[in-house]
Amino acid sequence: MDALAVTDAQGAFRLGVAEKEVALHVQVEARNLARRKFPSLRAGPTEHKLQLGLGVTVMGKVVKDGKPLPGVVIGLAHQNRMAEKFLGDQKIRTDDLGQFLFRNVPANEGYVVYGLMESCRLHGAIKAQAMHLGADGTRKDLGVLTMEAALRLAGRLVLSDDRPLPTGIRMSLSREGPWDSQVAQVAADGSFAFTGLPAEGYSLRTKVPSYHLSSKNTSYDLTGLSLVGRVDKDITALRVLLEPGVPQRPDFSRFTSTDFQKMERRRNHALEGAPATETK
Repeated sequence: MDALAVTDAQGAFRLGVAEKEVALHVQVEARNLARRKFPSLRAGPTEHKLQLGLGVTVMGKVVKDGKPLPGVVIGLAHQNRMAEKFLGDQKIRTDDLGQFLFRNVPANEGYVVYGLMESCRLHGAIKAQAMHLGADGTRKDLGVLTMEAALRLAGRLVLSDDRPLPTGIRMSLSREGPWDSQVAQVAADGSFAFTGLPAEGYSLRTKVPSYHLSSKNTSYDLTGLSLVGRVDKDITALRVLLEPGVPQRPDFSRFTSTDFQKMERRRNHALEGAPATETK
């Protein structure tokens, strides 16, 4: 199957596929127009008309202590993470006046705007801001995004059988909503730390061969893959417990509304690990 095609002077293109009636998910990008995904286009003799729009112009300004802050990277990510809809993220750096501007953002969709942690770390942190854009050709002025004091998350990774950790273990911390994450190296004693965090919800993951996250961690996600919860103040002693064995993937078809409500409560609660006195 052809992975890429370029339109001719009339805007026509052709993607070759091995079989008839194959359904394709096609993403179209053009200069000075908003990119767009077209799901389930059936291969065959039918000519598909793919319409692009101008999109929306999104603008704003970053300040710290009332003064414009240049050189900070601002991200903009599509909120719909369904494969057939997700358009990824965009990044742009603030200018000398602290201003930023995204052009040709796809219209009539939900997005989140945020300061990238790595870029903001020396100055503080910028919280994520959700928004819904209007029609093609409109403008969205976000006003001022304020650089605030950043938070710190630190703790220790522990194996329930008290064996020493292998070398080279890392932990990843992802923001809930923004397309932004950090990776921290785990020390020999299991200690780790993340800095430059805005007050938001996060997902914490790690991978140690032959071990899995314990459900004794208070913020254990029912997917079994991460700990989920909010960081609204410095957390200095998060104890992340792992147990021997392969994690069992949950059967979501058997989840009840109570299970999903429990997952949502954990996401909105402070991030917590396992107590130091848990029963083995």
